Amino acid sequence: MQRLIILFGAVVLLASCASQRSYLGVPISASDIKRNPCEQSLQDIAQCYRSMPLGILTNQARIGDKEAQLELGIRFENGRGVCTDADTALALYKLAAQDSPRKRTSFIPDGGSVRAETTSAGVDKGLPEAQRRFRELRAHPFGVVFPIGSPCASTNRNKR
Repeated sequence: MQRLIILFGAVVLLASCASQRSYLGVPISASDIKRNPCEQSLQDIAQCYRSMPLGILTNQARIGDKEAQLELGIRFENGRGVCTDADTALALYKLAAQDSPRKRTSFIPDGGSVRAETTSAGVDKGLPEAQRRFRELRAHPFGVVFPIGSPCASTNRNKR
């Protein structure tokens, strides 16, 4: 019975962590929240991220995956699958370019309930490609005009 309670507590905690349904305006479905398919891929890592579905890529970026942040920034810069948005691309490049602490979360049984404990697990190094793209885009911002009726035309996300 105690195992069932602990399992239920862990499920509730995980469900609350996964309840965020979008990131940077990109919707994330429950099926997008899964293990990174590029972790065990034998193909080139950059190609793996380029071919990753938008929802999975967005979720990976949301949880701090620097390669995913870089690829999502490229998609926002080029308008591939999302509306072109220089500000969002810059923000993602900046995240991917910076060193950040790696954290590990453990779920620990605690008297019939479960508590989450986060500890430091090293540092994720910033990506040189993201640093280069951040500098270039910041130095040469762009503006995009979408035709009337375009799904991106009704948002102001295409203006810089």
